[in-house]
Amino acid sequence: MLDGSSPNTDAPRLPRHLQRAEGWLWPTTVGLSAFLLFAVQPLVARLVTPLLGGSSSVWNVALMFFQTVLLVGYGYAHAVRRLPHRVQLALHVGLLLVAITLLPWVGINLDALDRPGLPEPARVLLILAALVGVPYLMLTTHGPLLQRWFTQARGPGSDPYRLAAVSNAASLAALLAYPLLIEPLLGLRVQIGLWCSGFVLLAGCVTLLGLIAARSAPAPEAATAAARASSAPIPWPRVAAWVGFSALPSALVVGLTSTISNDVGAFPLMWTLPLAIYLLTLQQAFSGDATIERIRRERSATLVLSTLLLAIVSLLLTSNIFLILAASLVTLYYLGRAFHGELVARRPEPQQLTAFYLWMAVGGALGGGAAALLAPILFRTPLETPLMLCIATVVLAWPGCRRLLARRPLPRAAIMLLTAAALAIVLAAGAGQGDSAKTLQQALVLSLTLLPLIARRRAYLLAVTPILALALAGAGALGNLTVLSGTPVLTVRSFYGVNRVLTFSGNFTVLVHGTTIHGIQHNVGLPGRPEVISYYAADGPLGTVFRSTRMARAQRIGMVGLGAGVTACYATPGQRWEFYELDAAVVRIARDPRLFTYLRDCTPDAAIIVGDARVTLRGAPDGAYDLLIIDAYAGDTVPMHLLTSEAFALYRQKLSPDGIMAIHISHRVINLAPLIAPLADAYGLVGRRAIFKATEEQRNRGVSNSDWIVLSSDPATINAVAAGRDWQDLADLPRADLLTDDTVSIVPVLANLKVFSQIRPAQQP
Repeated sequence: MLDGSSPNTDAPRLPRHLQRAEGWLWPTTVGLSAFLLFAVQPLVARLVTPLLGGSSSVWNVALMFFQTVLLVGYGYAHAVRRLPHRVQLALHVGLLLVAITLLPWVGINLDALDRPGLPEPARVLLILAALVGVPYLMLTTHGPLLQRWFTQARGPGSDPYRLAAVSNAASLAALLAYPLLIEPLLGLRVQIGLWCSGFVLLAGCVTLLGLIAARSAPAPEAATAAARASSAPIPWPRVAAWVGFSALPSALVVGLTSTISNDVGAFPLMWTLPLAIYLLTLQQAFSGDATIERIRRERSATLVLSTLLLAIVSLLLTSNIFLILAASLVTLYYLGRAFHGELVARRPEPQQLTAFYLWMAVGGALGGGAAALLAPILFRTPLETPLMLCIATVVLAWPGCRRLLARRPLPRAAIMLLTAAALAIVLAAGAGQGDSAKTLQQALVLSLTLLPLIARRRAYLLAVTPILALALAGAGALGNLTVLSGTPVLTVRSFYGVNRVLTFSGNFTVLVHGTTIHGIQHNVGLPGRPEVISYYAADGPLGTVFRSTRMARAQRIGMVGLGAGVTACYATPGQRWEFYELDAAVVRIARDPRLFTYLRDCTPDAAIIVGDARVTLRGAPDGAYDLLIIDAYAGDTVPMHLLTSEAFALYRQKLSPDGIMAIHISHRVINLAPLIAPLADAYGLVGRRAIFKATEEQRNRGVSNSDWIVLSSDPATINAVAAGRDWQDLADLPRADLLTDDTVSIVPVLANLKVFSQIRPAQQP
């Protein structure tokens, strides 16, 4: 029947109740499978966050894992197509039963699954494989497998690709429902139990549909003909198009997820938004030929949007994270529609459906893997997003550009050459140092980027866009993708992001992670004890803490988050200092005396423990620290697993009876104070908050604005710390819901977004 033959007329008719149920059972089962497939992705990412840290890289590697398993699942569906249907069904049901025995129902011991000695990507992959590897693999097979069975059951004229639209819609619903409904309303244990129960229900539905399809199985000779048709060779240009049009959107999802997460937060909503848009565009592309034609008519607008976003991310024409977020998501939507529209327009007949999905999965795995694993090795800076935008723009514009040049080559070539010459001036302007050179470069790029908008004819847009895209990507590489205009000294990229060391006017050395300053030192190399500046300056709230009478007798200090090691120069003789740092690359930078000398000059014997503080801090003796400083940022992202009730229980356990906890809550996007207040209440801590704004004279010395909360179980200790400064009592602050590992949610975070504040890059010295 898959080759157009009639179904087996000797097959017994279905019972009447099954005939009635079959109409809704196919889309329901496909939808349930897709919902479970995508709901488990943020769920398991939440599970492993306390073990591996809150970096967006954890999610990106998880995405690559899911795409790779999807490829294996599609390969399985393609491989079993030649087997008789009853053999397929028996094999598949047997594998589903095996998967049910491996479901993560209860008693998950993540520590037992972890291998800390392995590289971080390998740790993520092994934990995910052990947690949900086999059940997830079985879920991935149902897209192509059930569509093939549907064609077999319904006969000639049925359109299995409609089920693909249902699948993508259910996937999108799962990604949106998880952060907005499932995560806020249900604890992790309940989520796991419901997901496992859904898997068992799905196994029953798949078995029932397999039996229904078996009643319509083609006769042996028809099955043989169908197998031959499905094995017919596919031209390689067509296969290459399937792979390419799948790979680019996948790579863009990973790249833009990193951009968003590093500057807003590593939350499931920030992770799933780009993926949800990706699935939305896929669902729309599969909804019919009319949609594909409409998508193709949008090509001009898509080219303009992608070029504008390329200008923004290449040269950081704005520092407003909300504008970057909006531009990124809108452009991803239009680019995803364009590429998925071209992909679906090239779909084969149902006989080769499984091959089509297999090569789609190959493209998705290649694109996601390149952005998540290969790009951090190849590029010292996050160039993968501008590069993918550039390639996408050129690919979309090139067919029309080629036709244009073929009709009237001379005037069109002249336009392209003039554009290239203008962009050469832009690149030359960007090669200089200082704010004026960067401003000139940005103004020229913006004007040239907007040029296609005023073109009188669409043909000019097609002629100019590829040159613009290529030059913008080059300008971004030349500009080193930094919001600060200092002189680059060192760039190091690790699993946890990009760290840069810059110098300004020969006086200040600055450590920048992403777009956020993580430490400043004045006059590196000069004799004498370095001055404590940036967020930790003596003028600010942390300086007040160290001048308090309680700190005069403090013996042991712990700090979560090393940065450049600025706070080390608050150390006094006889004190023991211990730093907890997630990223080994940051440790190497802070210990290099050619870059920063805080550790060398002030705490040469300080212990630095590498790893996530939720794990490594357990090794400290209970009641050890007289002061525990929590300053764990990745870029401008606060790992939320360090601000849960379980995390504070650990901090309180390691704090001495009258010890002080100082929490750095400066953030460009989120007001963290209402999230801290209920945690203090839960553990009987009293606290104060200080918002410090540096004067112009202080900023010239490298002092930064900062926002701090100090906590202690001893009111007298807090009163002593707050003496002499205008501190706000924590009891007067509004309170969000208590965050726990089981119930941490994006909802209280969204309620505290600084939506109406002017978002600026971290201030320059």
